[in-house]
Amino acid sequence: MSGQLHLDNPARTQAMQQTLQDAVAHHQAGRRDQAEAGYRALLREDPDHADALHLLGVLDNEAGNFQRAAALIRRAQVMMPEFPDGYLNLGNALNGLGDFASARAAFERAITLRPDFLLAHLNLADFLNARGDHAAAETHARHALHLAPDQERARLALWQALRAQRRWQEAAHILQQTLAQRPGVPALLCDLGSTLAEAGDMDTALALHRQAIAMQPGNALLHMGYAESLNHSGNIAAAIPVLEQSVRLERRHIPGWLTLGWCQRSLGRFEAARACFNTALEIDPNCPEAHWNLSLLGPAPKIDPEKEASLFALMNREGPDLFHRASAGFALGKMLDDQDRCDDAFAVYAAANRIAHQRQATRGVRFDPAAFTADIDALIAHSSAAVFANRAGAGAGSELPMFSELPVFSELPVFSELPVFIVGMPRSGTTLVEQIAASHSQVHGAGELRDIPTITQTLSTMIHAAGPMGAWDTALTHPLARTHLEYLARLGGDARRVIDKTPDNVLTLGVIATLFPGARVIICSRDPRDNCLSNYFQLYTDGNAFSYDMGECGWRARETARLIDHWRSVLPVKFLDLQYETLVEDLEGQARRLIDFLGLEWEPACLEFYRNERAVATPNMWGVRQPIYNRQVGRWRMYERHLGPLFAALDGQRPGV
Repeated sequence: MSGQLHLDNPARTQAMQQTLQDAVAHHQAGRRDQAEAGYRALLREDPDHADALHLLGVLDNEAGNFQRAAALIRRAQVMMPEFPDGYLNLGNALNGLGDFASARAAFERAITLRPDFLLAHLNLADFLNARGDHAAAETHARHALHLAPDQERARLALWQALRAQRRWQEAAHILQQTLAQRPGVPALLCDLGSTLAEAGDMDTALALHRQAIAMQPGNALLHMGYAESLNHSGNIAAAIPVLEQSVRLERRHIPGWLTLGWCQRSLGRFEAARACFNTALEIDPNCPEAHWNLSLLGPAPKIDPEKEASLFALMNREGPDLFHRASAGFALGKMLDDQDRCDDAFAVYAAANRIAHQRQATRGVRFDPAAFTADIDALIAHSSAAVFANRAGAGAGSELPMFSELPVFSELPVFSELPVFIVGMPRSGTTLVEQIAASHSQVHGAGELRDIPTITQTLSTMIHAAGPMGAWDTALTHPLARTHLEYLARLGGDARRVIDKTPDNVLTLGVIATLFPGARVIICSRDPRDNCLSNYFQLYTDGNAFSYDMGECGWRARETARLIDHWRSVLPVKFLDLQYETLVEDLEGQARRLIDFLGLEWEPACLEFYRNERAVATPNMWGVRQPIYNRQVGRWRMYERHLGPLFAALDGQRPGV
């Protein structure tokens, strides 16, 4: 379609049409200079030649000249306002410029004009995945697959969307379909391994990673994927040499240095971690994640004004990666807090939390205070003491004949007493309590396991007709309980207690009490004002969406405490309450209470928990490597003037009402 037809001069029209065809052929063959010359020749003949304007804009898009591309394509749209390809390419240009709302609108307009426009669905799916709107990305990826069932790009977009939504089994199935068409592709094997690791199938996952590396041993990204799956398996020490090989192969790969630093930090090797993060900054001085990770390696020295200004600018820089911006803000907030510049720190943290909250929202992750309260109400209404009395026998007792076949169980006097659950609000001292207990020779700290939520979901699916708190069939519950105890025994080796310190298991204590009546439950509590402030000052890579709003954090703490009070009154398991402030004030007394509750003899090593070299993969990696300190007790008072929404929520005013 041209801007003007020269009907009065057929020869000229034919010549221009030939010029266009030749330029397009050059373009398609990758001869960009010849293509551009052809398009510009057309525009000299006819400045409003729509095809030439549009295709010259496409050339600029391909070269990264997005500003000029957008201007050219918009000029072309004046002549052809209903042209789907124009909106597609305008969307590409606007995306490159960072005008994401307009880019999305352009992609959507292209699809409105041509609902079966495969490339528009693919581009929009990729765009939405990059922006974190994975549910919408899934919709367009599936539409693309409907249009072209063998389209690999559509499958990979769908895989990414499903993986981001934590639907790992579905995501793995998509990759398996792709591998069936292209077997033995190392990158696909690596991606499938990573997805299966997230799904919990570690044996298969690690085998796939090793297969991929054997095929391409010089590929740094394959080593990186293998290391991340090792981290998922809890084998952080084994991940370190794999990551070291990855950064040897590709020294300027910043994610490799960041992950290696994280692993070193989790093992308490702080100087090695610092070296990794500093190397990332040598490669990119403006790497926000490196600054953030460095801020977590203990109190910051006096802040250099230039660094302060740089981090502030990084936090406020417009761009698609909200995690980058939030990382810069949380790093700066931590540095200011370490210097007791409380008003400055809170202003920065507030801005960083707004960015993190926006990031979660774009990924479809939100904390709904009303829905959370409704969930707590339902748990309480359906879990009386009588319900649990009726469930007696649904769990795993100490007389499990199948365990006699396992050598590791032959040395354990009471199999059902293996599990220990540490629960409470995040940042309530759960990591510290686990570290103290795991310093005992007969206790294994397994960190935050994901098994109980998975078991709960399995039970919910299997016995939906009976209701969440109905009479459970032992044919369903016994195998689940026994399998999990086997897993814990293998994790713990010869340990007599194995700790799962997932704070949110507080929501599933009803299931835990039913399946594991011999379990011990440790409830960690902390002054909710300090607890919520600590959450507000912490950037999480995943989950805990409530923490980025002070009122929502207070409501989460209030409702969690209400549920804990109910569990204490109805659950037939052993409970121990540990208050963070009391633990800080009387370490030995509370540590002895803890070990006694676990049914073990006292060991002095529990007082030197900070010397324990076990991996700690939670935000408090630095704190648990230090002798006990009380700087965080009563810290809320220094920020009191800023905590109105928190106080209101703790007093019963639900956010948003």
